[in-house]
Amino acid sequence: MTTQSLKLEYRPAAVARLDAALLAACEAGIEGVLLDLDGLDQLDDEGVRGLIMLLRRARQFGVELSLAVTKAPLREQLRVLALDRLFPIVDCEEAA
Repeated sequence: MTTQSLKLEYRPAAVARLDAALLAACEAGIEGVLLDLDGLDQLDDEGVRGLIMLLRRARQFGVELSLAVTKAPLREQLRVLALDRLFPIVDCEEAA
């Protein structure tokens, strides 16, 4: 059986849309969603809260949520905030 996945661009202001996409992915049988964070320079409080909320929803729906990040400063911020312990983090090129 092939694992189906979906790649979405993460924008903190669009968390409601992303939440709906997670539900749709679950209903479509998609097992993994990759959030591309490379459109961001850094995460503010709203961005962190949005990621945590989406992670909770993904777990509720039975969907694995990963983060695609190539920017070193953003990866470091995720490490400092210990978000790298909650989310699998990959390079965007690895996810393609």
